[in-house]
Amino acid sequence: MRHGTAFVAMGLLVAMVGHACADDLNPPEWRTDPAGQNATTLQVWEFGTDANPAAPDLVANEYGAPLATIQGTFPATRWKSEDQGHFGVWKFEESMVLEIPNSPTPNEYKELWIQVTYYSDEGLDPSILAIPDATEVEVIANVPLDDWYRHGTYRVRIEPNPDSETVYITPALCTLYVDEVVVDTICIPEPAAVALLAVGLLVLRRR
Repeated sequence: MRHGTAFVAMGLLVAMVGHACADDLNPPEWRTDPAGQNATTLQVWEFGTDANPAAPDLVANEYGAPLATIQGTFPATRWKSEDQGHFGVWKFEESMVLEIPNSPTPNEYKELWIQVTYYSDEGLDPSILAIPDATEVEVIANVPLDDWYRHGTYRVRIEPNPDSETVYITPALCTLYVDEVVVDTICIPEPAAVALLAVGLLVLRRR
């Protein structure tokens, strides 16, 4: 049984994200397109406290409550209130696991748009994501923010779409410091479903 969370209107949340999230640098096109906001979710983690699992700081997900669980033991895994001018940072050597409930309706595929603000003590390694059943993972951008931290943007395709996603953010034989995570998702319906919807709208219009 799913436990719903209060759904925040997408337009209002986008405005909130623009003001509250310093590193939401590459939002997907569908978030800013009102016509493309059906079957979408948005969750933002800024890790302002040491809560583990961590609930998102901002969320628009009518299907359930996303959580981020940081795996590992102290002191290799620990929350830092500040690191190199970044506030609210998880340091870990194992993994950060994001559990994101999503639409249970079968659709052709799903896209995830993931932004991660991070620092690796072994230098640049953009291959920090692991998503079970992903059919495609593309690095959209990976740019330095300062002398320490980088901002990575990743597009992930899962086909066919599941009713939830598990995203692993994993160090590659190093220590990873994660300051912020932003995850957008969108379910893409099968062409037949789109055609049926169009026919239904046409019938309603004629009536």
